[in-house]
Amino acid sequence: MLSRLGILTVSVVEGRNNTLYRRLFVVEILPDGQKRLRQSTLFLDLVSAEGLSLQGDIPTAAREEIEAFLISKALQNFLKEFQEDWQKGLEIIAQHVELSLNSLIDRQ
Repeated sequence: MLSRLGILTVSVVEGRNNTLYRRLFVVEILPDGQKRLRQSTLFLDLVSAEGLSLQGDIPTAAREEIEAFLISKALQNFLKEFQEDWQKGLEIIAQHVELSLNSLIDRQ
């Protein structure tokens, strides 16, 4: 079965242009035009096909179509995961700042 892979990288960049998170997304476009979200570990299972002729209909999709599929199927979960991690980090920082300030106040 011939299918095409759409590969996109999604990054979260902060105000100083530092990349905070980066993830590789793979969309498999099946011969009937359906799309499936795949893990990037898919590349470990690829095998070169010797003597294969690529004549015939190999499904294609526009970049915008792949991006729309990713937004609906994966990026909302990625955003939620990022926000949860970021919130945990902020809570840890707030606890440390509070402990430090209380320690300074106690010294007075």
